[in-house]
Amino acid sequence: MKLDLQINRVPLVLGEALPAAMLDEVSICRSGLLRRLLSREPIDQTVCCVENCEFTGFGDQLHIYPCTHGYLNRDRQWRTKVTFFLKKDRLHRILFQVVDGQTAAMNFLSRFESAVSDSHGQPIRQDRRSLCWQGDNARVQTYLHPNRINADFIIELNH
Repeated sequence: MKLDLQINRVPLVLGEALPAAMLDEVSICRSGLLRRLLSREPIDQTVCCVENCEFTGFGDQLHIYPCTHGYLNRDRQWRTKVTFFLKKDRLHRILFQVVDGQTAAMNFLSRFESAVSDSHGQPIRQDRRSLCWQGDNARVQTYLHPNRINADFIIELNH
């Protein structure tokens, strides 16, 4: 599965270390002990976050960006967030999110699903809020939250 992923114009490859250019932007997101126990996060996993970033992928078919301009009303603004899950300092999973997007969440979800379907075919699993594609080495999944203003895009190595 060819993903061609970039965050803030920095290319990312699953299974490799985060590029030095990205390390300057990330902040380590530490989970508390209780949260780690409940989520069963692996001990050797590091979680890093970047707020309000741009995402491109699938051969420039997809471009997701934040819109936080103060002159826009609340319905026309949205944020983005990316969370990197590293195992043994290698990129294992990427969670990209559109947050508080009244219309943006649905719009970007539709664009993402079209881009993945164009490059990788039909999803292997589909329900009301989620689609999933499976490749030889990676899995891609979308999820629309019940509030319909948040959308998740998950890209991870196959287990």
